[in-house]
Amino acid sequence: MMNRICIVGSIIIIAIMIAIPTYFNVKKNHEDKLVLVTRMEITSAAKKCFLDSICTGNETTLKYLYEKNYLKKQVDPKTKEYIDENNKILYQNKKVVVDFI
Repeated sequence: MMNRICIVGSIIIIAIMIAIPTYFNVKKNHEDKLVLVTRMEITSAAKKCFLDSICTGNETTLKYLYEKNYLKKQVDPKTKEYIDENNKILYQNKKVVVDFI
């Protein structure tokens, strides 16, 4: 009887030792991918705006992209809040630089 309890307890402890780190690893990878997708959406919209010559100069803001209907309101995947509209997006050497997310 005592051996069964030790074996079952050991199996449960091993399962927990595997499950907890796996859960946090999967969650972190998922959040990283959500951030990447959000960044790519913003980058794509900004690049299209610059190539269409609607956005002039070397920088624009999210608010301007929203106003010109290049982008829908973006939510930060980690905090689940709207990203600040006043964040600037730079256009340098024909590349869009998004550094606020």
